[in-house]
Amino acid sequence: MKTMLVACALDGDLPEVAGEGFRFAERLGLSPVLVHVDSNPGVFVEDAAFLDPARLERMRADYAELAARDLRDVAAAVAPGKTVEIVVRTGKASDELCELAKEREAELVVVGGGRRARLRHFLYGRTALGVVRRTHAAVLTTNVLRARQPVHHVLFATDLEEGSERAESWAARLGGLFGARVTVLHVSQLGSDKLLPYAMTKDELTAIRARLAASLEEVCARVERASSQYTPGSATVSAQLHFARDPATAIAEFAAEDHVDLVVVGTHGRKTLERVLLGSVAEGVLHKSKVSVLTVKPGGA
Repeated sequence: MKTMLVACALDGDLPEVAGEGFRFAERLGLSPVLVHVDSNPGVFVEDAAFLDPARLERMRADYAELAARDLRDVAAAVAPGKTVEIVVRTGKASDELCELAKEREAELVVVGGGRRARLRHFLYGRTALGVVRRTHAAVLTTNVLRARQPVHHVLFATDLEEGSERAESWAARLGGLFGARVTVLHVSQLGSDKLLPYAMTKDELTAIRARLAASLEEVCARVERASSQYTPGSATVSAQLHFARDPATAIAEFAAEDHVDLVVVGTHGRKTLERVLLGSVAEGVLHKSKVSVLTVKPGGA
């Protein structure tokens, strides 16, 4: 059985994140591992530590024991009667989660987010975004305020480019396993700029939009066929073609207005400078979405 990691911070969101992790593990047929990363020793840098090294090591061991106990208690509460693996590591959370995902060849990593709206950028920047940018696995950033609610509607936001096949497969898989309807959305910037008519004629613009619509229908047909592997009959799959200047904002707004329960979006690896200058649609969706988001790299699991 393939592995999924559930990243657990020892705060008030722990039961929601763990519960959501177990729910997805059961649906996907994955073996969940509850993971907590102790970042405290990182403040005691070499040549600046004010604690005796032996005492620091004892404190670290005590912390690991208490953390493991808390994780076992939560696992017993949200998944009674099941044996769950507990892992406590030391270091930077995103680094350790990515390393463990690589070691275990994890198919999915679940992280929490969404309770503290004012701190959303801080929360995602510290852990979720670091994991999304670096791990090979798909990453589910779950909104803990909506944890364990039914998944009736999955939104697959596609750029219609090569490299989206794995995200497409995840959308079909989740739609089928949860028995949810799937909306395939493409947001194009064509027509969102008033200067566009000076770049191409009306006929050229109409032809491009027609090609986008045809490509979108092809994706819908593939998702419908793929989802039938996981659910009796064909899933309800529909297409939506939107035009907007900011795709990430448009995706988040559509998810909120159309009562979406889960957004699936592919993430294409950008160099650091490109990410700073151009931004990332997937990361923009993470920041703006009020529902859980599954991000999938082209070469990920």
